[in-house]
Amino acid sequence: MAVNFNFIYRIALLTLLAFQVQSRMDLPTCEEYGGICVPEDSCDGLVSFAVCPGETDVCCKRARPDECSGNPVPLKCEAAYEGVCQRDCVDGRIETGSCGGDCKCCGCKISEECMKASGHCVSRDDACLGRVIPEWCAGKMCACCVPQFIEN
Repeated sequence: MAVNFNFIYRIALLTLLAFQVQSRMDLPTCEEYGGICVPEDSCDGLVSFAVCPGETDVCCKRARPDECSGNPVPLKCEAAYEGVCQRDCVDGRIETGSCGGDCKCCGCKISEECMKASGHCVSRDDACLGRVIPEWCAGKMCACCVPQFIEN
């Protein structure tokens, strides 16, 4: 019995193609995900596995919309400080940058542990005259600064 490798190759290729089509059908569209389809090298946000119609496009999603203008939160604000855009920083957040216009990037949300230790959140770029505890403030570029008390 002769094996026709060309036939087997075509069957395998069609099976793989059908699997890829089915897998893409199970994924949300980029629009459903809240992103936009752009060429891969022009995404300055988060790349998602949501489906885009173009073969070379990716689903690019900026973080959450800001509270000031409805525009996307700048990636650095979201990724580095777990920040949101607000006119005034509230809810235990500090100003960590600008979102444009009169909007501030408010990040580094303080935890109860930091408050109980009489600490405050700082951006890691800021100086802290005391003990630095990164886990006590939200954001990878944030830390709780617990001041050193000087006794007389």
